[in-house]
This record gives sequence, C-alpha cells and structure tokens, in this order.
Amino acid sequence: MAQYIAPERIDDYINSLERISVSAIGVRNTNPAGRGTVGYRNFMGSGVDAGLRAVDVNRTALGHGNVQVVFTDGTSINGGFAVEKAKIWMTRYLPLRHYAEWIEDAAARIWFPSIGPNGPLLPGIDRGRLFDTWPDTPPLVAEMDPKTFGRSYSILCNGKEYPLEIVDLRLINIDTPLNEREALIIQATVPNHDGGSNDEIIIWEGQLQPTGNLISQSPLEVRHGYASSIDFADLLINNPPTIFFLDGTTIIGRLLYENTQSGPEFPKDSIKISDWIASGVDITAETRGTAAKRNPPVISIHEHLESFLRDRPKIGTNRWILQNDGSGEIADYIVIEPLVSGEIHMALWHAKFANGKNPSVRSTDFEVVIAQAIKSRRWFKRRKLWEEIGKRITGDAHPRAQIVEGSDDEQLLRCHLGIVDNGEPHEVAVWTHTFPNVRGDICIAQPGLSKSLFINEPESDAARSISQLLTTLSDTAQADALNIVVLGSAE
Repeated sequence: MAQYIAPERIDDYINSLERISVSAIGVRNTNPAGRGTVGYRNFMGSGVDAGLRAVDVNRTALGHGNVQVVFTDGTSINGGFAVEKAKIWMTRYLPLRHYAEWIEDAAARIWFPSIGPNGPLLPGIDRGRLFDTWPDTPPLVAEMDPKTFGRSYSILCNGKEYPLEIVDLRLINIDTPLNEREALIIQATVPNHDGGSNDEIIIWEGQLQPTGNLISQSPLEVRHGYASSIDFADLLINNPPTIFFLDGTTIIGRLLYENTQSGPEFPKDSIKISDWIASGVDITAETRGTAAKRNPPVISIHEHLESFLRDRPKIGTNRWILQNDGSGEIADYIVIEPLVSGEIHMALWHAKFANGKNPSVRSTDFEVVIAQAIKSRRWFKRRKLWEEIGKRITGDAHPRAQIVEGSDDEQLLRCHLGIVDNGEPHEVAVWTHTFPNVRGDICIAQPGLSKSLFINEPESDAARSISQLLTTLSDTAQADALNIVVLGSAE
C-alpha cells in the first residue's frame, strides 16, 4: 500500500534545489489553543524568505512554499512543495520526456539528498518529522484538537451525556522522560459536580505508543449529531491531540516539532513578590476550606491573593474579580477590566499550594499549575467566553463563579454579560452580542517559590526545571499575544 513519504524527505528535496527566488511561504501553528487562534500563516512577496522575522515564525513549522528554481535543462521553472502533505510540483507544460527527467531527478534528490548552492531553505523554521522514539524530556500536558470544539460532539458514559468541550486530557507518567518503547498513558476526564472526594471523573484511559498506535483500555461512545457513533480512540486518531514536552517540543499525531525557535529564557527578575509568611498565610493551604481545618485555623493562599488583586491599581474603567475555583474551572480567579479602547483585559490567575512550609525552589510546586495555565489559553479566543462566565455567575454552569468583595458594581457586570433579570437595563455594551477583543495575562500564584533562591541558585536541578517550565509557558502564551505573570515570595 502506498504511503506518504516523511516530511524530512520533502525538506531534503527542497534544500537540494538551486533556488532563484521564493515567492510564498506558509507556516503551521504548532501551538493550537482553539478557535480564534491563527492555525496557518501565509507570507507572500518576491524574496519573502529573506524578510521573515523571528516573531513571524515563533512556535510554527514550515508548511508549504512556492519557489522558482533551476530546471534539469538549466532553464528556470516555477514549482512548490507541501511538507506535511508530501507534495511537490512544477508548473510548466513540457514534453513527457522532460517530465520523466524531472521525476528521475526528484527521486534522486529525495533519496540521496545533498545541499544545494543556496544552502537550506529557512533553517530557522521548525520542521515536522516522523518519530518512533519519545523526546529526551518529560511530557508536560496534552490538549484536545481545537477543531473538535463547537461541532456538536458529545460523550456518552454511564448513561450520561457530556459535551466534548468539557472533556480534559490528563497525562499520567510525566515525572521522567519516557523510555524508548514506553507507552504514554492518557486519561480523559470530566468535571465531577455530583459531590464526592474527587474533582474529576475518569471516563477513558488509553496508551499512546511511540509508533503512533493508540490502545484503548475500554470503548467510549462519541456522538456527532445524527451521524453514526464512533469510539473516542478513533476521534483522537483522526483529530490527534497536541502533547507538550518540558523543553517546548510538541507532538501532533505522528509528527514531532522541535522548538528550535524558543524565545529567551523566562526573566527571573520579572517575578512579582508578596510577603505571604509575614501575612500569616499557610502556603500549604490553597483554599479557605483547607485553611479552616488546620489547628489553629490559618489564612489560605486564596484569601491573601484576593487582597493582592484588590490592592493592584486598575488598568480599566471598571474591575471585577471572580473566584471560579473547582473542577472544570476557567481559573481560580478571573479579573475582568474593560479598557477605554473598547477591548477587555482579562487576567486568569492559577494558584497552587506549596509542597513545603517555607518558600524554596521546588519543581513539583509548578508542574501541575503550569499545565493548567497552558490549557487556559483557549479561553481568550473562545467566542462563548462571556456567555460561559454569565452562566457561572448565575449557577447555570459549574463551578459557580463568585464575585469577590471589592469588585465594582455587580449589576453593571451582569448587564455586560446580558444576564440582568430585574431593574432598568443599563446603556452598556452587551459583550455576548458585541464580542469585544480580549487580551490579557495568564498568571500563576505560587508562594512556595523563593525569588531570591531562584535567582541566586540557577544551576540547581529544581531551578533549571522551573525555568524550563516557565519558558515553555511563556513561548506558548506569546504565540497567542498573551503575557505571563508569576507571583512568588521574596525569601
């Protein structure tokens, strides 16, 4: 049976040609976050390959190109290539004898590659390549393919039907790099709103092998409107998730993208600090409920973070701070500020308890919260963002969002969200109708991080691991025009 040749073979072919000019380049986003995010970019113009900037190709891989090259008879000819689709072409009407010569020449360049006189084409852009062994770095997080969202997919499990949009993927064996033939264990979960000790319900588990095979432990029915049902494993095979690794490498299906264009290391001096310990905070108690159970009761991370957010200067005309902690959360805290430009600035704050009583440098303090932060990028581009927040305020979606004391007029926010039930309607923009542009920050509050130790001991294993995690988060966020804020401790 015929098979596509590997993308690196197409790359070898292109690099061996004598190029006269490049008129178009397309790059694929290797950092998918959802609808509203650019999935593919086209750059056109004579000599476009010489004009691409690092910011144009950050977190992307070479997709296709149109080139003018020297033909086998020494004349010029226009052609092109598509890396992942394994296509090459030439555009000229020629006798069959000349086509046969071109086919023979192309086959030789594919199987016996050499570097042409111009050198490699755009060596600074990542290339997807087929892989059969895992990267030499631990896996970090997996995201569903955003193309499956908003298409009426639903999951049927134990007599209940769940929309695919609330299904989350969780990686299990993430502590160390995977062995050469070790399978990556993936679980699918949904939020648990029926009570109990577990925040999530595991509805499926499978093993992804480095050969690309996905072995399902049990069937899980996926419905798609009135079409025939399919198995969840088949959905993942047809719409492969994106798997992020600690060093920024991503895997989508059978293709591995090495992050050769990683941005600069996350600047440690940009970390903001708060005096958690002096304020009486137990940095191992994340929520009020956990803090209240301590003997004697203590101040939780959430309580102190609320004070920190209230004390920050406003950047918009109004400000609302919402708590949304719980299974299926958007973030622990959502800060919404309308700007005079008509845009909305939104900050998603993810807080996590420390694994020690005192601030230090522990990579375990960041592994879970970084994964949460990476996944939360999708909310900034989601068209139903304001509708979802409105449902969480009214309790029609879970977890319920509570407006934190010190926020501006709640009635005004409800008007913006289109959920006013009583009283005179305000003459304000209803965001569920106007869909304003949303920009902002992804924020992490980890009081267990000592900024001074993090800066002064950069060569420790924990410091290097945290630096890699923050750099990966920063790269993925910047590709979506988002900023990163980290709040730690001064000690």
